[in-house]
Amino acid sequence: MKDVERLIYRSAMDAHEDWALVRPPAACGVDWVVMLHGHGSSGDQLYTRPDLRERWLPAFETRGLGILTPHLRGNAWMAPAAVADLHALLERVRMEYGARQFLFVSGSMGGTGNLIYSTLYPEDVDGLVAFCPVTDLADYLLW
Repeated sequence: MKDVERLIYRSAMDAHEDWALVRPPAACGVDWVVMLHGHGSSGDQLYTRPDLRERWLPAFETRGLGILTPHLRGNAWMAPAAVADLHALLERVRMEYGARQFLFVSGSMGGTGNLIYSTLYPEDVDGLVAFCPVTDLADYLLW
């Protein structure tokens, strides 16, 4: 994973240690994509799943986007701790890398996480794509 940095962080909510992958833009870019992983995956899925690596990674790179792929405790359903961790991660990327805008692009559980996070922190989300998200969590739980 060329030019990818692993950020280790400790949650302010409960001191849980976790990680995220960051790929700064080649030039001094202010636009970033945030990709939350799907169920059964982890924060490295953009780089390890061939379909995502071959289709989406080049699309992000050619547009000069910075890339943030958080692990979020292995669960991007956006429980309160994951929400707090993601909010803190975005602030860290703003401070350390000069990010100004975040486009959330995720599918499945990550797409659901996109929707949940964007309702809680709309000021952090400048655009959103949610592929095949669960939109009725209560019904999904029963399934």
